[in-house]
Amino acid sequence: MIIGAHISRETTIIKTMEQITMNGGNALQIFTSNPRSLNITNYDKYLYESHLIKRYCKINKFFLIVHSPYAFNIAKHFISGKKQLEITDTIVFNDLITANIIGAVGYVIHVGKSTTGTIQESLLIMKNNIKNIINEMIIHNIKTILLLETPAGQGTELLKDFTDFLNFYYSFTSDERKLFKICIDTCHIWNAGYELNEIVSLIPDKDDILCIHLNNSKNIKGANVDRHEYLFEGKIHPPLLKEFVKNFDNSIIIIEKPSDEYKKEISYISNI
Repeated sequence: MIIGAHISRETTIIKTMEQITMNGGNALQIFTSNPRSLNITNYDKYLYESHLIKRYCKINKFFLIVHSPYAFNIAKHFISGKKQLEITDTIVFNDLITANIIGAVGYVIHVGKSTTGTIQESLLIMKNNIKNIINEMIIHNIKTILLLETPAGQGTELLKDFTDFLNFYYSFTSDERKLFKICIDTCHIWNAGYELNEIVSLIPDKDDILCIHLNNSKNIKGANVDRHEYLFEGKIHPPLLKEFVKNFDNSIIIIEKPSDEYKKEISYISNI
């Protein structure tokens, strides 16, 4: 099983990965830029450590995931002032380059929100933006996989219906989907109104689920609120979370809200 957590960064990424390893995990999720900002950071600072990170991952069979900033809305045109930006001038593409430099397996983006225009217009913008990102990934030889995370349906989030989400995903070509996969968030699925086992049979190919954000929920099912809870707390019965991941042998499992004793959480999920 590939399992780990999103934990606070130590002085280096290597030291952070070592913390995960000491607690029984073999995967880490991090931010490479400020999660609350759209300011582009200089990825050159990761170049020195990159070969050490890749070496650690290879020797220890360790997997790295990078998460995009929360402020990024993939369903909007990229604007700076009055100027429309090229996709290569955005934080998401800069982050993708960084993720690729450090050998991250995947880069997670949230489903967009419909803030202007109709839902259909927002969906079209989101699809075109993703297609443009994938095209630039090919041009720049980026191997890190782009991951679209399932939404909770909070506010004006798009695609809260899981069938709609899958239809959107499978509207991309098979070649595009080689660089574009899915991240399932259990808290989000629950808040969108689904039992976890309910969605398993809806997924045509489980290899398309590269990552699972394993989170409990502060809210009841169908609340449409994105509020994570510790694995052993919250409204989702922990054995249901454990049972759910049994269906995804090849997915990278990330506990996004680990407790101070996340070693116990990793051990609980691993012993299946």
